[in-house]
Amino acid sequence: MNVVGAFVDMDVVGTLMNLTGENEEVIRLYLCLIACLPVALFHRFFLLCRSPTLQHLYFFATGLGMLVFFLGWEVLHIVVPALLGFALLHAFQPSFYLSAVMFIFPFAHFIWGCYTDGSDSYRLGWMAPGCINIQALFALTMDLADGRLPVEKRNADQKKLALNKPPSLIPYLGYKFNPLTSLIGPLINFHEYENFILGSHLNGFDYKQFSLAGRSTIAAIICVVESVLSLAFMFVGNIFLPSSFLLTDEYMEYSLPSRIVVVSVLFFLNFGKYLSVWKMLEAASCICTLGYSGTDKNGPKFELCRQVYIWELLSAKQLTIFSTNFNCATHRFTKRYIFKRLAFLGSKDLSLLISVIYLAIWHGVHFGYVWTFVLCEFFEMGVELQYAPVLQNLTGIRSVSDLPLPLRVPVHVLCTLYVYMGLGYGYIGMTYLQSEHVLLVAGRVYFFLHIICLPLFFLHRFLPASLRARPQAAVEKKAA
Repeated sequence: MNVVGAFVDMDVVGTLMNLTGENEEVIRLYLCLIACLPVALFHRFFLLCRSPTLQHLYFFATGLGMLVFFLGWEVLHIVVPALLGFALLHAFQPSFYLSAVMFIFPFAHFIWGCYTDGSDSYRLGWMAPGCINIQALFALTMDLADGRLPVEKRNADQKKLALNKPPSLIPYLGYKFNPLTSLIGPLINFHEYENFILGSHLNGFDYKQFSLAGRSTIAAIICVVESVLSLAFMFVGNIFLPSSFLLTDEYMEYSLPSRIVVVSVLFFLNFGKYLSVWKMLEAASCICTLGYSGTDKNGPKFELCRQVYIWELLSAKQLTIFSTNFNCATHRFTKRYIFKRLAFLGSKDLSLLISVIYLAIWHGVHFGYVWTFVLCEFFEMGVELQYAPVLQNLTGIRSVSDLPLPLRVPVHVLCTLYVYMGLGYGYIGMTYLQSEHVLLVAGRVYFFLHIICLPLFFLHRFLPASLRARPQAAVEKKAA
């Protein structure tokens, strides 16, 4: 039982547990997410573009309070590594070795926590904010190391995010414990947080003008509605299709195509879980303008803290498009600080493999994460990236819009079905976690995607170089 139940009457938490069937941790997390809305609203009206120190202290106090309510004494697993990280940043010069230490020690602590937890199912606990703590400490250290590079040697991300000196204690605490990012993400870089505190992210835009204030309010309302609808969709859907159904003999009475469809439907039901929490936090970031990311011809945008692009996901024709529009902050972090930093290996496949192994372990020490990220995502997306140039070279068609009009609709439908089936199959691991359950469900659809992808993945290297080359490179080679 959470030792800080006095913050909220336990009758309220208990009632919500009975109504929803969820455990105490989930209820407390959702209450914290809802509380982020008034926290952001207060900041918007009384602190935005005012004293940086007051803003830092406000985010530190509210964030720490929510973490205590959510985790109880387990909050020490977040506070102690954060303070140790601050001490290391000020005790040593930014370097490769310090970056390695700042990556390894919170990561090892996280793995130890997952291992000692001993749960066979997904548990929030301190590991949920612990994931974000790992990313924040490593990103901050790498940004400081990038600040020591000559400007001409920095890439676009490094020029934007590099830091010249470590933050002092109060800004650091405000950044690390900001409730809009510290509970379950999304990760933002310290430079982005600092711009928000100083108001420089608005680029001189008057935050009181309706064009910004009105748009942010509308965006926040839309996010809240999406969050509530996603949560309702998940609860209602799980009544009719619980994940345990795929482990029953009744499921095996369905035909193979029907079983594959059920796996895909179950993915979208579980997708509602992520969507509901991310959209609630996105709403809070819109309210206080933390999520403001500039203005285009359509007006102000609020995408810095956006974790998911719903329409892009539902209309995706490639699994690679889905991955870049789902859990966006983690995708950006992995690309910036893992994948790109491994360029010295000279192999994109090896860099990608190491990146997905990191993602699997970062989520937890269950086999299901290895299934999703290493055994499925790596091979599925690897095949897409390998054979996109092959198809373009064979057909001369770069996208579905290049097809004759009568073929566009059926090809669109086939591509969408392919994506949905690939997602459902890959996320079997995220749904069941335990190896015996993951392999049982995957076996019940005859490991169909591995049977398709694995031969293609390994046969690609035996194709003629002219087919494997990207079209632009092929044209240049031919011209030469």
